[in-house]
Amino acid sequence: MSTLLKELEEAKRLGAEAAASSTIGQAVKRVGWVADTWKRVVSSLTYIWAKWLSPWLGPIGWVFIWTVIYPCAWLWRKIAWFRGNFSPLKGAVALVSQAAYLFVAWQSIFLAFHLILFAFTHTSESIYLSNAQELGVFDNVFSVQGCEAVQGSGGEISCSGDNTLYFRSDGTLFTHLWSLVNKGGLYYPEYVTGPVAPGWQKCYTYSYGIRVKMFMRSWDIYPIILDTTCRSI
Repeated sequence: MSTLLKELEEAKRLGAEAAASSTIGQAVKRVGWVADTWKRVVSSLTYIWAKWLSPWLGPIGWVFIWTVIYPCAWLWRKIAWFRGNFSPLKGAVALVSQAAYLFVAWQSIFLAFHLILFAFTHTSESIYLSNAQELGVFDNVFSVQGCEAVQGSGGEISCSGDNTLYFRSDGTLFTHLWSLVNKGGLYYPEYVTGPVAPGWQKCYTYSYGIRVKMFMRSWDIYPIILDTTCRSI
């Protein structure tokens, strides 16, 4: 009887080992399948990058590496591992430092873009504006609508889809700097668009930006009004 019990226990143990080995084998196969799939995906992405994207996006990738990856890695190494040891406090300070750096870097890129855009597109002109409204209470962005129409002999103003104009008034870093240099104070969108009362106004405006309808509708890129002086007609 004892021999039978021993044989049963031995068979039970062998069955458990076989089941365990079968489970482990299945897990190993799954891990191998995932690794093989990942290898193929990486190989495909590498081919796409090397053959199709790198000739066009390579410089952008290097700019991203030198302006984002390297500085953030340097901050982490210098702060989180200060004096050769790591602590949660130093890690938190390093993360805050990285976030501050990325914010300053983004604002610098944004400012440089608007400086270049302003240098090539700024213009002073006399146009007709008819409507100014606030788009968002929290964003403090205003929209100004008008057209380049010529006033008729009877005083009438007619606009069409070909000569309609749309502007934005937004307090960005660039508009604040421009206002400080030229007006001695910060840029307030509600004051800039304040002269545009309801109804047609003949306005002298100073603005910059690209007036392409595709950019306006698709990417929400509108010309920016910097200054307005209006009189009713």
